[in-house]
Amino acid sequence: MVDHQSVAIEFADGATATLNMVGGAAKPSRSLHLVGTTGEIQGNLEESRFVIRHIDPRPGHEYSEEVVDLTIGGDMTGAFGGHGGGDLRLMADFVRLIHGEAPSIATTTLADSVNGHLIGFRADVAMDERRVVEIALE
Repeated sequence: MVDHQSVAIEFADGATATLNMVGGAAKPSRSLHLVGTTGEIQGNLEESRFVIRHIDPRPGHEYSEEVVDLTIGGDMTGAFGGHGGGDLRLMADFVRLIHGEAPSIATTTLADSVNGHLIGFRADVAMDERRVVEIALE
């Protein structure tokens, strides 16, 4: 367990991602900032508020912006709030799947889930050995 970790990831298609974890922060927080070719999404899970910005190439405009308030309130840490409520939704999705119902769009394949975990495990190896670690994904 570390008090601070930064992970830089480069995917096979050239896309990059960074993850910063700070364990000693006074206020627990999960922030998200995704930047793509046509815009970005930025927000904070604890505030349940996200901003979607689209690049606007018209002269005199920089971007358009839409605020999305998910109005998720209450306990964001207990049984109903684990991972911003994602743990409970993951289990609900699993129950739907075993009942033969269609899973939500958030469902990943087993391979994608394993690959996501490999990134975390390899990040620990990179930190321990102080080197860049390649991941051979199948």
